Amino acid sequence: MLEDKSQEVTRWEDRHEIVKTIKISDKSFGWMHLVIGRRRKDGELVLRLKRFRNWFTIPSEKYLRLVKKMLEKGAEELGWTTDLSDEEINKLIKEHEVIAKDDKKSKKTISRQKDVIEKLLEQVGRLREEKFFIALDEFKNDLKNLKKMLGNGATEKDIQLWLYEHIWIFGPNYIEGFKEEINRKGHRIDFLLQRYDTYYDVIELKLPSCKLFVGEEENVPEQDLSRKYTMSSDLKDAISQVVGYLESYKVDKLATMYQKGILIHKPRGIIVLGRTDNSNKRALASLNSYLHDIQILTYDDIIEVANNFIKLIEKKGEGIR
Repeated sequence: MLEDKSQEVTRWEDRHEIVKTIKISDKSFGWMHLVIGRRRKDGELVLRLKRFRNWFTIPSEKYLRLVKKMLEKGAEELGWTTDLSDEEINKLIKEHEVIAKDDKKSKKTISRQKDVIEKLLEQVGRLREEKFFIALDEFKNDLKNLKKMLGNGATEKDIQLWLYEHIWIFGPNYIEGFKEEINRKGHRIDFLLQRYDTYYDVIELKLPSCKLFVGEEENVPEQDLSRKYTMSSDLKDAISQVVGYLESYKVDKLATMYQKGILIHKPRGIIVLGRTDNSNKRALASLNSYLHDIQILTYDDIIEVANNFIKLIEKKGEGIR
């Protein structure tokens, strides 16, 4: 059988005569070659581009116009400029390099500033620890007074005033309290506490004698907690009040900022009510797990927070002595 030579694939160099080769070097893209060739079969001139091992042939002026049109369309979509001179393009490249260097310097500056801020925060933390340690005996005395007050049947107003003047009881996360803020409906909250992350918690206090649940009993299976432990009317009212406060702050955020000079963004609600015992501890933990921006604490919970805070100060104070 005779071999069919018409289907044989020949190399580009066999089908064209190389007229001229132009080489362009660019730091970003490496070497690029432009070859001007002449087709052996009809003498027509063609262009051939090469970058690394990749070749692209432009066989005619009409084809060149089509490629150019397509490239300009693509450049237009990307916002690239195609009608600049080499000098203008080089200028833009240099400007880009300067901007890149400045950006690198900015990142270094930001990194240095971050290190300085972290060191300052570390120093502030040490100063706070020293301040707390100095006041340790005072904190212990405060906690004794709170326990005594709760045991002697103090009024809700007395408890509110005392806690407002001793906000450390709620833990080291708070830096300032705002007393008796009034929302747009005329309802008076007990007070606001500002956290170190600048966010606020709305504090709603009820008496320690208030019941958390109706029908409290021990040894109830987990799956029956919600049915066996019905929220008391005091707890329902407190949750309803706090939801109203949070909603009002969300609506009146800008008004509060202008009138009182504080920005209350996404506040949380904390309800302090009743006492903890073995019969309601699990039920309260279960209820809190289903609440989003509201946390229910008992007076025993805040006593535990204060106790843990004092223990932490004592432990940290060992390195200060």
